[in-house]
Amino acid sequence: MPVLVEAISVIVQNETIAEKYPCGLAGYWMQCPNGTICGDEYIVRVGFMNSEDAEAFVERLESVGVRFVENGESVEIAVVDQRDGLAVPCSWITIGDHPDGFRYAALRGDLGDRIAKPAEWRYEDSISEVNQDRPPVIDAPVWPQFRGRHRMTKPPHAKQTRKRKREE
Repeated sequence: MPVLVEAISVIVQNETIAEKYPCGLAGYWMQCPNGTICGDEYIVRVGFMNSEDAEAFVERLESVGVRFVENGESVEIAVVDQRDGLAVPCSWITIGDHPDGFRYAALRGDLGDRIAKPAEWRYEDSISEVNQDRPPVIDAPVWPQFRGRHRMTKPPHAKQTRKRKREE
């Protein structure tokens, strides 16, 4: 069963959480920093509205031994932007577009047809519905500064926009 991808999603395989996270999967779910957690029998997803919060969460995972990026690829953590896709290449996850207008992620090979979503999530008035007709923010599906790095940063256009505003 795939999981919802909305805003910025941090996705980890359940077996990794069970092995490395204090108190395992139950502890992970109980310590989730917000109400966006959802998962299936293979992966679990937590969503964030901005890259700073997602980065802090990834750093928290790294602090308990969960690996993010090695040699330019996601190892045990996948970060997916709803509009721009995977932050760095990831061989164990597949991203897709649901016919109802939202994105989802699944462990490669998972052919489930139901989508796991946060408990209170509804498509109406969701970020997915609001952003449905907006094009991706940047042309490339991978933010260039992610390649070979484990630190999350904003896409290049975000820094340029702020810099231009300060100059005006």
